[in-house]
Amino acid sequence: MNTQGTYRPGDLTASGLLYEGSDFHSWAESTCALLRVRELMPAGFTFDALMAVGWATVDRRIPKQEEAMEVILGRVSPNVHQRIPVPFRFNTRELFMALQEASKPFRLMDLSPEFRNRVYQAALNDATPDQEISITKPRRSKLPPLLQLSRKVRVELRPLYFGTRTFKVEHIESETDPVKTQLEEWMKQIVRSDAQHLRHLIIRLSLRRSHLYSSFRFTLRWSPTNGLKVTYAGAFKPDAKLRMKALEAKAFDMTKTMHLRGESIVLAMLVLDSLWTFRAVGQE
Repeated sequence: MNTQGTYRPGDLTASGLLYEGSDFHSWAESTCALLRVRELMPAGFTFDALMAVGWATVDRRIPKQEEAMEVILGRVSPNVHQRIPVPFRFNTRELFMALQEASKPFRLMDLSPEFRNRVYQAALNDATPDQEISITKPRRSKLPPLLQLSRKVRVELRPLYFGTRTFKVEHIESETDPVKTQLEEWMKQIVRSDAQHLRHLIIRLSLRRSHLYSSFRFTLRWSPTNGLKVTYAGAFKPDAKLRMKALEAKAFDMTKTMHLRGESIVLAMLVLDSLWTFRAVGQE
């Protein structure tokens, strides 16, 4: 278990610790079961029974209050633990009541923008740990679940999602390549008005034949510092490299003139679309 107070997504739910938004009653019952096993609570004495007795009765039913509360607090996350006032830590019943209040769920939008951003980033890293997202059918990756919540969450999260992920389109064994169709469909259905936030797109073309294997890779990047950059690798035809340089320069000039950001990648895809075929770049 993480002992430093820093948790990855899923750590708390797997740990059994009480945290904000957890099932308090279920946690309390399992904690009371542990107290009974350690003979710190009478046999058959449940959490509900504890809540039903008076404050003065608790000391009589649970004489080892200090040991019992040590066990209870050992099953509480640091964030909840630090919010329990010291006066509530001397009576088991009062402690449970304070923990129930402190562990109530909170709304994501109640957090500050900075904390929400950290939640979004953790959720994205958990959903796409390799940060490379396929946009090629039928392997097209689904949007993370968090992007399917409220409109306000989507408005805040979509720029982060499109700005920090690497998107890739791949096509194999074809000379009439539908890459442009895949890209246009993805733009219309998924990206829509968030094109300005795009930062990194990879296009891979692979041709396999019994006597030949050719692979081509195009990488399109945009950054505030360097603007649009297009790099490529593969066994290109000699004339293809010259055309790529000319088309890249054309795309760069257009995006600079139009003051585009991530939309530069979209424009480059359209300007360079004649390259997304094996006939254009590969061996005859």
